[in-house]
Amino acid sequence: MSREMSLASPSSLRDGLYKLWRKFTAPNSTTALQTGKHWTDGLPIYRKVLAVAAGPNSSTVNTAHGITGLGTVISVSGMLDNATIQVPLPFADSAAAATQIEMSLTDTNVVLISGASGDYSAYAGHVIIEYTLA
Repeated sequence: MSREMSLASPSSLRDGLYKLWRKFTAPNSTTALQTGKHWTDGLPIYRKVLAVAAGPNSSTVNTAHGITGLGTVISVSGMLDNATIQVPLPFADSAAAATQIEMSLTDTNVVLISGASGDYSAYAGHVIIEYTLA
């Protein structure tokens, strides 16, 4: 019994490879973009990058994320940079708890809170949010 093998045309092969590439290399953008992935409930996952103009200085910094209808938050991560040192968000330091940076997400903002000795006001950076819509 023989099986016929169907060969894809070059353009459909190229389109298929492009879709596969996009699935694993979703771009970062300040506007919400679908990543090509889906959450466990089948909803599409979106990614958005936010600019953080300045980090907290023993205080709280709120940065509006502009996401309407926020559903499940898949991940929130980021970096702050002062041109010499890069600090991950959130930032934990077991040797100096007062310099840590807590990061949380509300329905409207990304919230960064630094400890009593945490002056990150000379740092700027970004936060990446992956989420579904409600």
